[in-house]
Amino acid sequence: GEASWFSGRILKFHAASGKHLVKYDVDLQEEWIDVDSEPMLYSNQVVWAQVKGHPLWPGIEWGWTPPTAGSGGFHLPSSYKKGKDSKAPKYIMFFGDDEIAWCASDGVFPLGLETKAIAKRHEAAANPKNSGGAKLAAAIDLAEREAAAAVAVRSAEMRAESKRLAVAGRSPDDWLGLRIRHFRLNVTSVRCPGGTWCDGVVAA
Repeated sequence: GEASWFSGRILKFHAASGKHLVKYDVDLQEEWIDVDSEPMLYSNQVVWAQVKGHPLWPGIEWGWTPPTAGSGGFHLPSSYKKGKDSKAPKYIMFFGDDEIAWCASDGVFPLGLETKAIAKRHEAAANPKNSGGAKLAAAIDLAEREAAAAVAVRSAEMRAESKRLAVAGRSPDDWLGLRIRHFRLNVTSVRCPGGTWCDGVVAA
């Protein structure tokens, strides 16, 4: 079948096989995968991010495994520098409309950070006279729920004993609770046709 993007969450890690259990959003199926060898985006953190000419908006900053570049329409922009350059642009999916954009690193902030600009956005969300306040408030709620979901999965699984094996530059436990977008090969789905993005989460 055609390859498609599926979203889900990483729930568990199996030390003997080195694989993680992913539960997909679209059909609630679960699958054990080797995250290091799969084309996959993963949530680095929940953030406030800004596209030039637009106000700050909550979203997810995505990272990616080495096989991801060039898969399923995902390509790095010419401005992206290899390595761990802190000034490299960030790949952001915004809550509310799932719009995706590459944002300058100096316009991306952790969700819990308190700045005057972020405080103003919270004020805008709470202002009933602001025509876009309800949409912003809903996006903030989604962001906070996503951050809490990742913590909940990690907290539950960290109570279980697991070995520390390096996976794609992260320890196995680092992946727990992360939301992912996995480009699955030879998979077909009526609700997730080939070449489309579908959401999921890395389970514990």
